[in-house]
Amino acid sequence: MANPKIVNSIDYDLAAIRAGGAVPSVPGKVKLVHHFGFDAAASFQRIGVPTRKIFSVQDGASAVTAMSFDIQPPGICKIVSQDMSLKMNATRQGVAVIESVAPGDCKLILLAGGTKVDSVSLKAVPVRFVITRFYNLIDAKGRRGVDPARPDVSLAALDSLIDQVNGIVGAQCDVWMTKSGQGLLRDLSCRDDLQNKIDINRFNIFAQSDMDGQAEYHVMFVWGIDGPHSNGITKSNVTMIDASITTEKREITLAHEFVHFLSGGGIVTVGDHDTQQDDLMFKTAPHGINMRKDRLAKIIPH
Repeated sequence: MANPKIVNSIDYDLAAIRAGGAVPSVPGKVKLVHHFGFDAAASFQRIGVPTRKIFSVQDGASAVTAMSFDIQPPGICKIVSQDMSLKMNATRQGVAVIESVAPGDCKLILLAGGTKVDSVSLKAVPVRFVITRFYNLIDAKGRRGVDPARPDVSLAALDSLIDQVNGIVGAQCDVWMTKSGQGLLRDLSCRDDLQNKIDINRFNIFAQSDMDGQAEYHVMFVWGIDGPHSNGITKSNVTMIDASITTEKREITLAHEFVHFLSGGGIVTVGDHDTQQDDLMFKTAPHGINMRKDRLAKIIPH
């Protein structure tokens, strides 16, 4: 029997799901495989309180019915249900539904005949909702980020953008973007000439009177960004997004920038990146959507 391992039971290819089925491999693009915040290499899972995660067993099918899951110590997470006879796919069998009960740390343990054969560290954190406002930046020369009549900045489009970001970020760390009020695009007027490309470090983003006081996170559509991060850039709780990028690229870019904000603020896009290309926080495009243990540990749960 191969060594059985605990795995996330519902990993999927995000691009294939959006396309309604299998999609061909595109040269130069990273497959957007979703692991829901499960880091197999580090045997780590972040879980919001109260939410659920689903696990299975890989490479242990020949003896899987003799196996069972346990959680130690009790009181942080609980096993809602487990069925070790259920076949998930050709290599995975058995399913356990885990629910967080209180913030803290515990372990999900896989037992075979009462002996531990694998375990995963579970970190339970409070679910967080971040009120977000979208803006159309306008400068003293009449430049504006986007024509507000464009369909891709309509209320429905911004709602969809939030949903797509949550599908990438929220599903992995249980921090969810939610809109301010009705979520309409708000004009944000600046008295300065911001030039053809905006330097976020020279633009006083915190002195604008039109900023939404109810919002914790602010996303500005702009006409151009100065510097190497031309699709998006974040400083403290403000993100600038180049309005000319495609809808698909906008979703991935905003998810990346949102995590910069969640990771502690500051001019984070300069050095706060992860090393593997299929990480959401890899420094350049194209990159993936994974968030591993080291990144998940940075996400502030308040």
